[in-house]
Formats: sequence, C-alpha cells, structure tokens
Amino acid sequence: MKIIIFILIFLFSQIYLINFIWKNSFYLQKKIYPLESYFTLNSIDCSHQRVDKELIKYLVEDFGSLRNHLVKYQNGQLSSCSTGWQKFPYISEKITQDTNFRIASLTKIFTSYEILKLVNDSKIRLNDSFVNSISNFPKEVNDNRINSITLEHLLSHKSGFDRIKSLDVVMEQGKIPWCQANIYKLAEQKLDFNPGLYYAYDNRNSCLLGWLLEKKQNKNLQEIFNTYNFKIASLYKIKNEVSYDFRYSKEWTEEDLKKFDYKGLISSAGVVTSGKNFAIQLKKISTENFFNLKKILIKDLCVENEICENTGFNLIKYKNNKFLIKQGYMPSSISWVVYNAKGDFIVWLGSSSGKLDSNIQRDQIKYKLMDELID
Repeated sequence: MKIIIFILIFLFSQIYLINFIWKNSFYLQKKIYPLESYFTLNSIDCSHQRVDKELIKYLVEDFGSLRNHLVKYQNGQLSSCSTGWQKFPYISEKITQDTNFRIASLTKIFTSYEILKLVNDSKIRLNDSFVNSISNFPKEVNDNRINSITLEHLLSHKSGFDRIKSLDVVMEQGKIPWCQANIYKLAEQKLDFNPGLYYAYDNRNSCLLGWLLEKKQNKNLQEIFNTYNFKIASLYKIKNEVSYDFRYSKEWTEEDLKKFDYKGLISSAGVVTSGKNFAIQLKKISTENFFNLKKILIKDLCVENEICENTGFNLIKYKNNKFLIKQGYMPSSISWVVYNAKGDFIVWLGSSSGKLDSNIQRDQIKYKLMDELID
C-alpha cells in the first residue's frame, strides 16, 4: 500500500513539475509554437465551410493564437470554427463551440443594452444627471462638472473621464474600484474634460452604469447577466474555460489574472461565455426596436470611430461598407465582434496577446473580420 501511495505521489509531483516548467519557460514555448500551430491547423473543427480557412490560418500562424473560436452569422445561418486544445495537442481537451472565453469589453454591449432597455421602459432618461440617481449625494464636490454628467455621456464615453490623462481605476490591480465599492467617492473625482466635449474611452463609464443597473433593477450584476447565460470571471478559471497563452506577453503573466477586482470589472469586462452563446444572445438583442443595429447603420447618424447610438459599438467605414465593431482585451485574452448593415456579424474569441503583443497587431484583426463579411 505504501509503495502504491509513493508511486502516486511521485507521478503527481512529476506532472506538477512538468506543468510548472512549461508555464514558466516562455522561451521553450516560443520555439515550439510552429509545431503546435501545425498540429492546430491540421485539426480545425468547423460546423460548416462558411468561414474562410485563410482567416483561421492568419489567426493561428501570423497573429499567434492557438485556441480560437469563430462564429459567423450570415444570410440567416450560424456557422462556427474552433481550433486548438486546452494545453497540449491531442492529449488534452479540445476547444469546442461550448468552450468559455473571457470576452472582456464585449461585455459593454450588454451593459449598454440593459441601460437602453430601462430608457425604453421609461424608467430612466438619457439626459438624466447621473448624480441625481444617488441618494444623499454630497452637495459639495471636488469638480462641479460632475453634476453635469448624464447617462448618455456615460454610454457614449463623453463623461469627462479619460484614461490617458487619469487612472482608470477599474483596471487597477490589487484595489477595489470606487465606482462599484463606494459611489460617493464620485464627489471626490476630478474630470479630465467638460462632459460632452469629446469621446474618450474609459472603463469608469461602464462601471458607473453597472452601479445604476443594480440600483434600478434591484438585482446584482451577476443576476442580470445570468439572463444571457453569461458567467462572471473570477480569480480562477471557471468550468470549461479556455487556457490563456502568455508566451508572447511582454507585460502580463498568468498570475496577473488573480489581481483584478472582478466584482468591479463585471459591467466593463467581466463576462465569460462561449462564442456560440455570445452570438445567440447578440442576435436576440440586435433586433430590438431600441437596439436595432441594422437600422442604426442604415440611418448613418453616427460619427466614425465613436460609440454609435449609445450601443457600445464603434462605427467604422471600410471598402465602401459601414460596420459596427467592438474589441475586447484582457491579459492574453482578445475578442472582436463585427456587425454589418445586412444584419450579418462575425465573432472571434482568442486566447493570446499576439506574437507582437501590440495594440496595432490586435487592431489589424478587425480588417480581416470585415473582409469576411464583404461579398
């Protein structure tokens, strides 16, 4: 009996050691990436042949993401492709259409939808002052412009917060963001510009909107997002969540995922779901009268590269076509959704920072995805 116990302990210790060496030897992982990508590209799993294999090849070979899920909705048909394994080719679990990914800022689309649903139900108004929704909000504030922030300013990222000029506390590691933990600290903040003056993407906007959703719906954000079959990210991976590849990351390690305050992140970048479920839920909400993305694009009322009609999407024009786009990014977790004027869309969920680990490289993916939707 003792011998059996010893053998089991020895085997588990060796597995742990191999796993530890693998995680911490990025040099080795980079060297064998071409071999892993070869195996990955020879085991692509697609429900239909509507997704261009060249796009998948680009994501695996050029961008540097082994574990991917692509979902394409076109002409009323949903198709998908998955690549990769959770860890090692052939000996670990394959990525499927049900594998969960952290969708990061794609979460904001559903936060915006929930706010606009309240507007549609006449429970709030876009021009409402945000501070008026806070009971006993201090009359004396550090910056009087805070009293001028409206719900539309928050939705459109024109509230006065600019993460280039001041700290985006939602993404600060090891601390709880005040916008969820203590809403009265809003009175102590100093804005970076006059509300409504210009567009500046900042997670504090959606964090404040998350606080408002909980107050108006009398539910916590997890309950609200559960209606979409969404899970919430945590310090550790949830069931059937993809493994994230940090071999090319210059800034982050896997341990950094344990340093975010995920309660504070929920309404900004806190959702975990599969590409299939994300596509199903997006299809449902995108035809609502107050959130009809196809009609919004046809109206052509939006300013390019800014938030379009408070939906969480940005407008972009490309090759004589108009698209609504949204990118999500967390450490070694990247996601994109692209929506066109026909009501077609494509979703990509990946698990790498990219070989160059640069915003420029990650940004280039949107052109590949838009090309996929152009006839």
